Amino acid sequence: MISSAQAFEGAHEAITGKQYHDVPCDIAIERNGALYTVTFSTPEGLGGASRPKPTRVIVDAMSGAVRDVRDASHPEGNPRLAGMISGKRALEAAVAAVKEYGVTYDERWTTTVRMVGDKYQVTFPVPEEERVASRRSPYAHQVWVDVRTGKVVGGRASS
Repeated sequence: MISSAQAFEGAHEAITGKQYHDVPCDIAIERNGALYTVTFSTPEGLGGASRPKPTRVIVDAMSGAVRDVRDASHPEGNPRLAGMISGKRALEAAVAAVKEYGVTYDERWTTTVRMVGDKYQVTFPVPEEERVASRRSPYAHQVWVDVRTGKVVGGRASS
């Protein structure tokens, strides 16, 4: 079985040259049985009434093969996005931070990247054995990444 990070990489590669490739966006990586669904969408407040539909990439959880790309379209220029890092870069910075600090999370479960104001909020899931055994937060760790610089500006572990 591949990890959520591997599913993300396959999905991101599958949308090369399309709307959400390397632009500021929210990312949700969800596993449902033998499939990952990686959803790329416009952050709240940036799309307005003309907010484009999300792009969903379906990735096989066993092989890592991309099965389907849905709602993909050509990129549109949006001056409000200028100077912002992509959701991919925010996710990479957050993964590097949790690895540096030795945080454990369930790589096979739902990881989300959301733009909140001037930061990306990256949420990592609780390991499955801890999720089942206790009444913990729904996340293992959250990391905030500055939307302009790509630097980790904060983090929080669940209790």
